[in-house]
Amino acid sequence: MEEMDGRDRLSGKEEQEGKLFLYATGELEGDEALSFERELAASPELRRELERYERLVVLLRAAAEEEIRAPGSLSGRVNRRVAISSYLKAATGLVEGVLGMYGRAVLYYLRTL
Repeated sequence: MEEMDGRDRLSGKEEQEGKLFLYATGELEGDEALSFERELAASPELRRELERYERLVVLLRAAAEEEIRAPGSLSGRVNRRVAISSYLKAATGLVEGVLGMYGRAVLYYLRTL
């Protein structure tokens, strides 16, 4: 019997994890599902791993249903940054033309604030 090298073991483990996830989400069907159920029946370790995946799926589904809203203060800060950035960009051409190198230095300083 040939020994599996590291890549084969890894790909076998990845395949097993893929089946666990598909089974936990109800996406493993037909003969593949039946074959996997036989593996589950024969392996307590695989059943424990399936329980972990099932809990993960429940958490992921719950998280996907949560509405995520940015706090008002964050929204205000982002809007202020966008406004300042737009203003500085528009003013850059004017200041560079009028004040030259000194104007560019002032703008550089303002951007670092």
